Amino acid sequence: MHTVLDTDTSVVDWIQSMVNEVYDPCGLAQGLSIGLVDMGLIREINLQSTEEGWKTSLTIRFTSAGCFYFPYFEREIRSRIEPHPQIKSLDIKWDDAIDWTPEDLSEAAKFKFNQHSRRLAASIAQRSHSS
Repeated sequence: MHTVLDTDTSVVDWIQSMVNEVYDPCGLAQGLSIGLVDMGLIREINLQSTEEGWKTSLTIRFTSAGCFYFPYFEREIRSRIEPHPQIKSLDIKWDDAIDWTPEDLSEAAKFKFNQHSRRLAASIAQRSHSS
C-alpha cells in the first residue's frame, strides 16, 4: 500500500521520510544511524504536478569534497522513491558547493551525535582507569 501523494506538502514529507531512511555510511562506520535529511544533505526538493503524477527533483550536497558515496546515495534514494506509482520522474542533482558543516545536522542528529560522543568518552575513561 502506497502513501497517497495529493499535495505538495504530502510529497515533500514523503520524500524526506524515504530519503532519511538512507543512512550516511561515514556515520554508520562510527556507530551512528543518521539519515541524509537529518545530516542536512538535502539542499532542495522541487516538484511539478502533472496529470500522470509528480515530477520530482532533489539537489543533494556532500559533507566533503572527498565523499565518494554518491552512487550509493543515488541508488538507495531511487530504490525508495521511484517505485511509488504517483512518482513519474526523479531527477537527482549533485551540488558541488562544499559548504556543509556540523551545524547543518538536524536537532535529532545533533542529539544522537552528542549521546554517542558521551558514551564513547565514558568508555575511554573507563578503560584508562582499569589499566
